[in-house]
Amino acid sequence: MPCHDHKSTNGLKVNTFSGTWSGTQWMSDCNSIGNRQNVYHIVEIVNKCTYRIDVDCAGSISMTAQRKLQFNSPASTDTDHTWKDNISLGVNGQHTFDHVQLSNRNQGHGYESMYTDVNATSPSWGTTLLPVTLKFDVTV
Repeated sequence: MPCHDHKSTNGLKVNTFSGTWSGTQWMSDCNSIGNRQNVYHIVEIVNKCTYRIDVDCAGSISMTAQRKLQFNSPASTDTDHTWKDNISLGVNGQHTFDHVQLSNRNQGHGYESMYTDVNATSPSWGTTLLPVTLKFDVTV
């Protein structure tokens, strides 16, 4: 099962994964989360367009009784199964959404699927450039 996903289209690059901070950069971490407290849901966005874009990004975990994974976010509007954020990126701008920690809900072991929804629009034209959902699996 993949532990990351990525898409590149219309001049926009999106990469999402579960990751840990190496001290200088985010590293994809395909190991089991277990009881570790240093694993985050990472979404990297790069604007390769020749104009500014507005990016809406959201993460989710399915709401099931057997759910093994949860989000821990400092944002008051986020929940243990969803988060949202946005950013405006200039030409060649890049941003990493990295504020949401992943943790085990102590519901057993196995795989849990996480989803990342990204919508990018051009404020100049109001055109949606990239409505996409990315999915990857995390070992809990």
